[in-house]
Amino acid sequence: MTIDFEDLLKGKATEETENVEVDDDMIDELNSLLPFIKMTIEKYKPFVYELFHEVVKILNDYSNNTELPAISARITKNQYDAFIAAGFSEDQAFSLLMKNSIQAGKSSAELSKLVKQIIDLMENK
Repeated sequence: MTIDFEDLLKGKATEETENVEVDDDMIDELNSLLPFIKMTIEKYKPFVYELFHEVVKILNDYSNNTELPAISARITKNQYDAFIAAGFSEDQAFSLLMKNSIQAGKSSAELSKLVKQIIDLMENK
């Protein structure tokens, strides 16, 4: 659950915060922490942006690599051949490969969502 403490302090309720009880001590504690949190974000923001810049450069290098897709294609071909050798029909072997590919795509999509959320959080700070 994500709570926007600034909205909480301003008395703005959201689905996440409408059932949260806040007392004066909690408000004082949050008010005292906000400058520290903002200072920490500003202090480490350049490092985090540089880190993500390096990750993007690595991804760019990866996207221009032709050796890795060739390896992946050979692995897929070997999996298909193994399914056939194990007694599956061509359609069954293809279906199993597609199932694995769809699952890999879902995992990749979940990872992409997580990365996007992290980037959005960084940009909003």
